[in-house]
Amino acid sequence: MQKLKNYLGMLIIVLPSFIAAPLAAESLWTRSVDIRDGVPAPAAIQLAMAFKATAATHGIELTVALPIAGSPNRITWMASGSDVTSMQANFNKLQQSPEFQELFGKAVTMYENAHDEWWTTF
Repeated sequence: MQKLKNYLGMLIIVLPSFIAAPLAAESLWTRSVDIRDGVPAPAAIQLAMAFKATAATHGIELTVALPIAGSPNRITWMASGSDVTSMQANFNKLQQSPEFQELFGKAVTMYENAHDEWWTTF
C-alpha cells in the first residue's frame, strides 16, 4: 500500500510538468553495447563511427560516447529529435539501407548485449 501511495505522490508531482509544457519535450534515444572479448577497441570504435557516418547520410545525427568510469568495454550511440514517431520512421529507413545492413553484419561479431532506451525531456 505504501508503494502505491509513493507512486501516486510522484505522479501528482510529475504529471503537471507533462501537461504544462508538452511542446517543450524532446525525445532521446540511446543504444549501449558491450565490446566482445578479444575485439580490439580501436576496431570497435571505428565501426561505431561508421554507423554514425551512415546515419548522417540518412538525416540522423548520432553521437558516439565512450565511458570514463565503470566498464571500459562499452559504446553508446545517442540521438535526439522532436518526437519518437518521426525518429522511429527515420531509424526504420536507415535500417533498410544496404550500408546499414553491411555494418550490422560486422557489428554482430564485435558487439553484444545491446540495450536500447527511449527518453523524453520536460
